[in-house]
Amino acid sequence: MNLSVSFCGSGFLATYQLGAAQSLLDNAAWILQGAPRVYGASAGSLVAAAVVCDQLLEFARFTKQHPLGLLSPTVDIFRWLEVTLQRCLPDNAHTLASGRLHISMTRISDGKNVIVSEFHSSDDLIKVSIMIYFSVHSG
Repeated sequence: MNLSVSFCGSGFLATYQLGAAQSLLDNAAWILQGAPRVYGASAGSLVAAAVVCDQLLEFARFTKQHPLGLLSPTVDIFRWLEVTLQRCLPDNAHTLASGRLHISMTRISDGKNVIVSEFHSSDDLIKVSIMIYFSVHSG
């Protein structure tokens, strides 16, 4: 049986979701590895991307580099996300993610929910991930 997995918007609790996902990989790997679709909203989409691209531990390491984590006033969150995703995600991240990673976003013009699941490049995947995080962090 193939189950799809969803990571909700969690703000700064994404670290918790990374740990939960790692626990699933350690104890029931078939759930995440066999999931035909991995969904994410807001910060949960970053966790979903880490799952799909098999980069959970690498991503978690980078989130712990600052004493206050992402809340540190010295962290430029958007630049940090861009650099971290570039460093953590493999060159073929967009290929791994297309059709399997589904990111939930709200379109500003009409307030409707849009699901993005096709990525033309790794840069495209990174830009979408940063864009959805922007609304949570900024208000």
